[in-house]
Formats: sequence, structure tokens, C-alpha cells
Amino acid sequence: ARHSLAEQELREVPGTMGDPFRAIMLLPGVSTMVSGLAYPVVRGSQPAATGFFVDGIQVPFLYHMGIGHAVVHPEFIDVIDFYPGGAPTSYGRFLGGIVDGQISRPREDRFHASGYVDLINAGALVETPVGGARTNVTLSGRYSYTGWLIGRVVDWTSSSDNAPVPQLDFWDYQGRVEHKLPNDGRLRLVALGASDTFGAVSDDPEFIDGFVRMLFHRVELRYEQTAGKGQWRAGLTWGHDALGLEGYQRDALVVDYRLRSNLLRGRVAWKGELTEAVNLGIGWELEHRRGRNTLFVDQLSESALNAPRANATLSGMYAEAR
Repeated sequence: ARHSLAEQELREVPGTMGDPFRAIMLLPGVSTMVSGLAYPVVRGSQPAATGFFVDGIQVPFLYHMGIGHAVVHPEFIDVIDFYPGGAPTSYGRFLGGIVDGQISRPREDRFHASGYVDLINAGALVETPVGGARTNVTLSGRYSYTGWLIGRVVDWTSSSDNAPVPQLDFWDYQGRVEHKLPNDGRLRLVALGASDTFGAVSDDPEFIDGFVRMLFHRVELRYEQTAGKGQWRAGLTWGHDALGLEGYQRDALVVDYRLRSNLLRGRVAWKGELTEAVNLGIGWELEHRRGRNTLFVDQLSESALNAPRANATLSGMYAEAR
């Protein structure tokens, strides 16, 4: 089964705050472990068993802070496909649901821009053709000033000069350059990323300022070509994920733990009509991942966690007929 949401269904549903991806939480078969938590439990499966994608590009998390806005600007997404189970084989090794937000088609008529400001964050999107109608550039992003607002509230309401101030900051960005080739092919470069930081700081010299940081980056170069009754697609994706814990005392670093992962993925696929009654899809994917842990404690630059690394190469082929 597939549920596709578009237009008003994405941006005008009550309770979604205008965020397209939050509409998934209201669909049948979707629940959550804690009210307000934006990670879907699809048909009872673990949240980690559900795959999050942006136009086929897998991302590690979809919502800022787990409860906030999605990591993609609302106008950057045109349609969301949700598979509560039995997703197409091209999505690979997920036992739960699949959430895939399709990037909106570039508007080729003229320059477009939009922006908004609310109590939590500000965002903007700019889209323009370059050199005629063959090339289009789209840039969007959001930045949160929640931490600054919380700091001002603590200053106004706290009776102590050294009261800890919570830090809740996030940002994200998206970019796309798409070019139409003379042979009716399409070359597209997409970059997107997001970062979350939460913790607490204080002017007390004995207090250890602590932060947890999460971020990811994705860059994909994709080529699409129509051939007969089908379409070829080839892509190369680079990604970087990081999770870190930092502690400072008197502006000196006392602890720094980081988990980093890099990936390089190549894939090629064809999808089209074999006959008027049969649709066929085939594909191949090769992915290489490298992970590393690092730990810094006080003045000890070496530790047992600096050494372990993980390297993995995954390859898979698929075919499906309908």
C-alpha cells in the first residue's frame, strides 16, 4: 500500500504546523511512543525500522530535536510517499515503513522567493532559472533562535546570576542545481544537511557546560535519461553523519566524544513498461561506509576508543514486476 500526500494535505492539516512530514503522524497505522514525539511507530515496528528518504536519498533523522520541525524546508517538498508496509524493493533493507519526500519540480518561468519568521525559527527559499530554461537553481534553509530566546527568559526570571541556561539550536539547508541536456536527459546535483545542538551552559566556574550535537550532510549527483518506455537513473551519493558529546569547564575542554560515519553510494536503475500490462524495475547498488569513534578526556589525548573503526561494503541487486 502507498499513501501519497500533496498540496493542501501536506501544509494545511491541523496539528502539523505547516510541516509536510508531520502529516505522516496522522495516517492510519501510525502511532508514537510518547505524545508529541515525531518519530512514527508504523504498525508496531520499532522507529529505527522505518526508513526516511528525501527523493530517494536516505537521511538518518527527519525531525529536529525529535519533536520539532522536519529537517527539510516545507516548500522544498512537493509530494510525500508513505509505505506502511511492503515497500518497493528499491528501498532495500527496512522492515517497517518508508517515508519518502519527493523534491518539488523546479519552476522555470521566473525568479521565486519566499520566507517566514515565527517564535522558533526563520526560513527562506529562493528559486531561479539560470541561462535560460535549461538550468535551475534552488536554495533553501532554516535557522532556529530558540536558544537565544530561552537565555533571555532565564535572565529575566532567574534570581541567580549563575543559573544554567538550556541550549536548543538547530539549522538545516537544501540546495539543488538541475540542468536539462540536449538528449532529453537531466543532470541534477542535490545537497542537504541538518544540525541539532542541545545542552546547558552557566557562568558558574564549577559547572560543566555540556552539549550534544547531531548533524548530517548529503550530496548526490544524479543522471536521468528516458529510453523507450522506461527511464534510466544513475546516482552517486556522499554522506557524513556525526554524533558528539562535549563538556567544557571554565572554557576548557574536559570531555569530547564523537561518533562519525562517512558513506559513498553508487546506484543505477531502470524502471518502465515491459508491456502494456507489466511494469518492470531493476537496479544495482554499491555502498561503502566508514565509521570511527574518538574520545578525549581532560589532557589524555589517547584512549581506548580512538582505535576502533568499522568499514563495511554493501552491494545488492533487485528486480520487481507488477
